[in-house]
Amino acid sequence: MPRPIPRTTLPATLTALVLVSVAAGTATANPYPIGPSTPVAGLGATVTDAGGGAFRTDVRAGNPVGVGYKFQTAFGCSRAGTHLEAISFQAVRNSQLNSSMELRVLSNGVRVFGVADSDIPIGGAGKHYSVGVSTCSAVVELNQVEARSTPARVYHLGGLTAVERDDTAPDLGIRSITTGWITGNGARVNWGTYDNYGALGIESQRVSVAGSLRWQGYPEDGEHGVDIGLDGIGDGAHTVAVEVDGSGTAGATQTGTLWIDRTPPAVSLKFTRLGPWRVRIEPVATDATSGLGPWSVTAGDRVLASNANNVSDIDLRDIQPAGGAFSATLQAFDAAGNANLVTSNTVNISPQLPKAAAAPAISGRASRGETLTGTPGRWTDPVSAAAVATHLQWQRCAADGNSCVDIPNATSATYTLGDNEVGRTVRVEVTADGAEGSTVARSSVTTVVTENRAPIMTTPPPAAVRPPVIATPPPSNPNAKFEGIVASDLVVKGSRSVGRDGQKRQFVRVLAGGIVTASATFRRDGVGVPDLSIELINPVGNVLARGKTDAGGKVTVRAPAQGTSGEWRFAIDGRFQPGLPFIVNIKAKVAGVLRRYDVPAFGELVVPGRIVPGPFSGRKLVQLEVLLRGRWSARAQTTTDNTGHFVLRYKFVLGGGYTVPMRVVTPRERGWPFVPAQSHRFDVVVRP
Repeated sequence: MPRPIPRTTLPATLTALVLVSVAAGTATANPYPIGPSTPVAGLGATVTDAGGGAFRTDVRAGNPVGVGYKFQTAFGCSRAGTHLEAISFQAVRNSQLNSSMELRVLSNGVRVFGVADSDIPIGGAGKHYSVGVSTCSAVVELNQVEARSTPARVYHLGGLTAVERDDTAPDLGIRSITTGWITGNGARVNWGTYDNYGALGIESQRVSVAGSLRWQGYPEDGEHGVDIGLDGIGDGAHTVAVEVDGSGTAGATQTGTLWIDRTPPAVSLKFTRLGPWRVRIEPVATDATSGLGPWSVTAGDRVLASNANNVSDIDLRDIQPAGGAFSATLQAFDAAGNANLVTSNTVNISPQLPKAAAAPAISGRASRGETLTGTPGRWTDPVSAAAVATHLQWQRCAADGNSCVDIPNATSATYTLGDNEVGRTVRVEVTADGAEGSTVARSSVTTVVTENRAPIMTTPPPAAVRPPVIATPPPSNPNAKFEGIVASDLVVKGSRSVGRDGQKRQFVRVLAGGIVTASATFRRDGVGVPDLSIELINPVGNVLARGKTDAGGKVTVRAPAQGTSGEWRFAIDGRFQPGLPFIVNIKAKVAGVLRRYDVPAFGELVVPGRIVPGPFSGRKLVQLEVLLRGRWSARAQTTTDNTGHFVLRYKFVLGGGYTVPMRVVTPRERGWPFVPAQSHRFDVVVRP
């Protein structure tokens, strides 16, 4: 192996020889200086170390002196992938005679340089020689080229140095790059860099993404890893380049790929009404980067459609039997885990019934024997351009306009008043048939029907004749036909009795939009009254269901839980209420909340949803709660809009790698007529 050139102090006589001597390993750039092997002496010579990298060669006198080297030192490449570029040294002699001694350099055994000893100065600082080579094997010699008689001679050689050129670029290998789709602004790159010259052969190292420099440093050789920022790098697949510069050699580059997708899928959801309770779902979810993952259309806890069951036309009768305004939510994930959510337009899934632009009316004089004319009014059908068919039915009512009953066979546009109408009022009931159902409207009642006045005579009747005295009938009781009817045997499905004895009532709690099923029996003198028109009315006066009693006087009705909590009652013909009220407590529900949410570390949780029933005249407080140490604790709150929709937001500040149970609640508030509600418990996975 090459011998390092030590830094030592030389005798004063040889100081000049070390002025060009460079210690091996002190250089930091390619090419690198190296020293020779230990010199050897040839036949008839001795070589001694003069210190400071200089050597003295004593050649003994001879007659003759034999041919061959008297001094020899060798240079070789210190490592693979290099070559020697030059050999340099200084020489001086003390003999005044030329003696067929040659100072020469061999490269791979071939002489590439040589001078006679006459070229070597006598005494003084000597002479510097530099010889270009391109090899890994070089020799410097003092060689006796011919046998001849010579006196003793002394030569000094110092500063023996070779310049070694590193030809090999560093080795570079990428060990790993963050795998999978990246949804944030950071990634990690690990690589290894090695060189035959170690740290000396390596200079700057760099990491770039999509041609944008993300990191640069000088970590020398070995295994390295850095976290890089991705700000300004768009979504998509990008080339990661790791580069290393060699010291005076070619550099090296290795590439890999990063996949970035920070953008959630594009989503839209449209409902088209097809008829009562029937809609067409038109979900759209696309992702141009990582590709679309699972998606679903939900209404409350019901999944209407998904990529596993992509239906188009659906019947909502079982989902929202009460009809009314309906909307749903589409949530979609992409392959990277980004999520997006959108709420559809709202459609009315109740039957769209004809509407009266002008109410039915009666014209004519309300006196016995007079003919009245009924007009059906003016009607439009919201879902059809066809003309609306109308049917008239004349009804006889009490003097106060209540307790109206159909007049048999009175269905034409005109009706002649008879004895049965005297002292009563009359109205016309119009049934308008549309494409999705019928609407009933009624005219105002007439004035009380009177006896027709006798005609005016031109001659008075004989004095002895007196007009008959007609007795005025007593006012009729509008509830006369219902007197004595008693409601009993109230059964409300799922109810329980509340209150004290004598004041107990049936109490039932039902989810908003659910169904209340109630039955009762109507009797007079212990006998069931058949064919009664029974209505179920909520606290605000809305008729929620209708039915007729059977032969035994029993009626069963099913009504949607609408309006407000409170006392519901049965009514006969919309007016007479024979008791048996019961209490319905409507519980709101939280719809649209998923079972799981994924959030990146330090990311924001977004929970959209809807409070049912709705719409609201005001705004309802909604809270987001987290389960900590067995207790629920509020973390965020918001208010709904007038349709009941809300969006709760909460930012995580504790990093990632954990799961948090959470829920959405509607706390009790003054003036809100429903039982407070809470969503199902859901998990929030905070990714590392």
